[in-house]
Amino acid sequence: MNSDLDLLRNEMRQQFDALQGYIESEVESLGGRLGSEESTRVEQFDELEEMLKKSARQLEHKLGDQAKLLDKQTSSLNEKLLKQGQDLLEQTTQQLQQVRGLMDNNQQHLAASKLDRTLLAEMFNQVATQLNQDEQ
Repeated sequence: MNSDLDLLRNEMRQQFDALQGYIESEVESLGGRLGSEESTRVEQFDELEEMLKKSARQLEHKLGDQAKLLDKQTSSLNEKLLKQGQDLLEQTTQQLQQVRGLMDNNQQHLAASKLDRTLLAEMFNQVATQLNQDEQ
């Protein structure tokens, strides 16, 4: 019985040692895979970080270009508005001068008409006075 017991102990020890070896090799294998996956993920994160930085630089450059273009267009639009304002002011000034000229002409015409009426009235008064004197 002792020999059977020893055999059983030896067999159990061998199985335990085999199981322990298997577990250790699996743990090492999993550790290696985890390390490999970790380094792969670190590389992927580094690549992703570099891509994001590159995209951010490109976006910043594009935004800068758009800002410059917007400034240029705004400046151009302001210049056009200023020119149109100046042109409108010139046109208004010319029309105002024309209206003033017409008003001056009308005023002179009215003044001349008034003088003509005054002269006509004086002439009628003189004629009437002379007629009155002739009748007397």
